Amino acid sequence: MDNNRFFLGVPPTDEVLKQLLEFQRILKKSALFLRRKDNCRWIEEKNIHLTLHFLGSLEPSLLSELKSRLLEDLSHYPPHQQSLSEFIAFPRPAYARVAGVGDRVPTEPLSGMWHHISGILRSLNVPAEDRPFHAHVTLVRLRKPMSFSAEEVSLFAPKSGLKLVVDRVNLFQSFLAEKGARYEIVQQFPLAATSMP
Repeated sequence: MDNNRFFLGVPPTDEVLKQLLEFQRILKKSALFLRRKDNCRWIEEKNIHLTLHFLGSLEPSLLSELKSRLLEDLSHYPPHQQSLSEFIAFPRPAYARVAGVGDRVPTEPLSGMWHHISGILRSLNVPAEDRPFHAHVTLVRLRKPMSFSAEEVSLFAPKSGLKLVVDRVNLFQSFLAEKGARYEIVQQFPLAATSMP
């Protein structure tokens, strides 16, 4: 299997991870997901993150250049928080292949950082996402598409204000196996060492 697959993402802090796992547990116990339990692949605790960019396969020299650029550029961005206040189903609620929590309108700091990374990728001739960026954390993958009504989307919204602390970006390598993907951190890129607002 091709394990030369990379992506950039934001890991949750321990406290936020606990909240995400509790929300995942609530989804698992809901009637809608219980009826379709054989259709669900729940994301393992160690793999939970907010994805910024899929990078695919990268040659070692290109990977090295990308790491250098990110280490320098991301160190100028201040830490911030991203709200995870909505139940998110992609690519759309009526035909969902993944579901989780997020916010369809990302905060300006996260959106700005996402666009800046897009510019770095394009300058290195690495294909970058051109679809609108929706900040979200995937909690379940669906083997067959599921449909969620507007009422269900509203019902599944987190009851308490979940906020992801964005103080670093991780470069992950994805290893594919029969039991699912395993992610390993290749390098961390800390944001500016300033206190959170």
